[in-house]
Amino acid sequence: TRVRVADLLRGRTRSAHFVEAVLDPLRRAEPELLHAHFGWTAPIATRLQRQLRVPMVATFHATDVTVWPTESRYGRRNSYDAFFDVLSHAFVVSEYIGEVVRNLGYRGTMEVLPAGVQLARFPYSPGEAPRDGVLRLLYVGRLTLRKGLDVLLRALPTVVEAFPDTSLEVVGAGVEERQFQELAESLGVEHRVRFVGPQSADAIFEAMTRSHVLVLPSRVMPNGEVEGSPVIMKEAMAVGVPVVAARSGGSAEVLPPAYRDEAVPADDSMALGDRVVAVASSSQTWEERSRIGRQWVVEQYDWERLGARTAAVYSRLT
Repeated sequence: TRVRVADLLRGRTRSAHFVEAVLDPLRRAEPELLHAHFGWTAPIATRLQRQLRVPMVATFHATDVTVWPTESRYGRRNSYDAFFDVLSHAFVVSEYIGEVVRNLGYRGTMEVLPAGVQLARFPYSPGEAPRDGVLRLLYVGRLTLRKGLDVLLRALPTVVEAFPDTSLEVVGAGVEERQFQELAESLGVEHRVRFVGPQSADAIFEAMTRSHVLVLPSRVMPNGEVEGSPVIMKEAMAVGVPVVAARSGGSAEVLPPAYRDEAVPADDSMALGDRVVAVASSSQTWEERSRIGRQWVVEQYDWERLGARTAAVYSRLT
């Protein structure tokens, strides 16, 4: 039986059909362990584990535990009960997500294993602090309400008061793009904002090297959507670019401990603008901020280190 995984995850195919299709090849491969990525694979992973009878670990990211279990349209309200029963170990991308998983009823072993960065693709290239009223801001992300670009656009007039030559480069695409463009026009800042669409990793790196501050203005959505552990923040800090972020899920946890209290309330454009100005004005500590950010990424988010931690769990369970 051929089953499209995309259809399965959209609820168009029964998980039993998928398990039937892959079970024999998996048995021939004689796996020693299953790793389920994203909690919404629970219906499939639970059936497979019960058939294969090997240890199983799972990684929980964000929406898979903040939205998926509670939205009735998915029809999966009880899927995690059986999943947790056969789960040997849980990885969560942030302490925030870990608390959500605990609240869903998981009582087994768990550790925070965040999404990482391939450091070789984002070498340390710190720039100079803003000066002469010039400030280049960068936003990278989907153009949706959850990502909060509208909050950043509303914050721009506050930033312009302190840095008259402020510009914002917007990397990404999404269903709200036209709405954000119209908002920029209504605020009179459209000449300062450049929408460049989706870009490659190399192009994003180049955008970072010419920017002074990366801004992540994500909000908390009514349905529970939040940030899990934003990779773009880690990539920017790896390059040496300071980050200003709003508190959404695990976003504040990504910041180095020395700057974690600087995360601003979500949906507060005034606080966001003030924080951007404060960070951009800290020319005396600019080099130190860049260095601390890079070191934090090396210590906490390097793919090599995270891979070794994952392998250690695999080894213990097998």
